Amino acid sequence: MRNEAATNTAATARVHEAALNDAPNDVGRNVAQLGDRLSAATVQLILGHPAVVLRADLAETTVEPIVLMQLASDPSPRVRASAAANAGTARFFRKEALSPVTAALLEQLCQDPRSEVRSVVAKSSDLPTDLVRRLAQDSSAVVRWWTLVHHPDDEVIARQLLDDSDPTNAAQAAANLRALGRS
Repeated sequence: MRNEAATNTAATARVHEAALNDAPNDVGRNVAQLGDRLSAATVQLILGHPAVVLRADLAETTVEPIVLMQLASDPSPRVRASAAANAGTARFFRKEALSPVTAALLEQLCQDPRSEVRSVVAKSSDLPTDLVRRLAQDSSAVVRWWTLVHHPDDEVIARQLLDDSDPTNAAQAAANLRALGRS
């Protein structure tokens, strides 16, 4: 009953606030996952909430460009990674409202200091070629691997990483080239 009341989009901001004040818990997370169906006041509560998981849930579900831009600059890498995942799948899920900010967000998050955020960016099929190639030169072997796996048709990065210092990446690059018939 409590969950049904809290996750009702017609519930008052006060009901949502009560659920969020108990967070992190399933009810609070369910509220955050309502994303843009929440009032502006409730979204602001989530943006300022100390529970990282709530901000990450909002980052995964929002289609409001201003909110996503704020979350892409969150101090938590988990929240920034969730924002990257949302931006990286915007075209696939037809989130047209995010179109004006998707490229800028992916560019920003491609340069994130945390490799786990850059890894999520590398998984995006919407990355421009220059960002894919930049991620293929990343200092993190994990980011380079995700770039190879999610952009297997890019012969340039496969050839570039054929002699990668990480043997897994070198093997993946060779596999990509074989799949392209260019080994």
